[in-house]
Amino acid sequence: MRNSRVASLLLSATLAMNAQGADWQAVLKAVAEHAPSSLAFEEEMHAFYLEQPAVSRGTLERLPNGDLVKRIVKPEPAVIRLGRGRIQVSRDGQPAAPEAPAPAAARLLADALVAVFGGDVEHVAAIFDVRLSTERTGTWTLTLVPRDGRLKEWVRELRLTGEGHQLRAFRLTQPNGDFIHTRLTPLPGTRHR
Repeated sequence: MRNSRVASLLLSATLAMNAQGADWQAVLKAVAEHAPSSLAFEEEMHAFYLEQPAVSRGTLERLPNGDLVKRIVKPEPAVIRLGRGRIQVSRDGQPAAPEAPAPAAARLLADALVAVFGGDVEHVAAIFDVRLSTERTGTWTLTLVPRDGRLKEWVRELRLTGEGHQLRAFRLTQPNGDFIHTRLTPLPGTRHR
């Protein structure tokens, strides 16, 4: 009797873990579907060459065409627009310079971020190994490890954390251990996708 109970518990735990591993697609799609179109962000960059983290603040917006627009207001105003294979940067209110070809790894990273925020699970699965972990409290973590060698030059892992349908933060860790940690909060009055 005791052995069958233990076997039943082990089977249940194994099935739950397998189901959990398959659920990352649903989490990513739900986050994209329910995300506000604009989020406030606070970002800390931790790098070996900095005595203390560099902090920036602003907004992150997902446009109807899927592009991401990061508007930095502090410490120095800038706008970064990421699209499939495109990166545009403008500073101090000046229009973006004509698009210069970005390095292949930077374009892959831009594609990856657009796919993640857009809930494009097929694209995400093609370029990342993805692992989902959940807590009973409803919080979750998606850990994305690049498969492509060019992207691995820039990214060791991308870790997204959230609760329910809301993405709360993400952390991009570089191969040398430097990382950027970004906290997100919905802006009042923004529409949901």
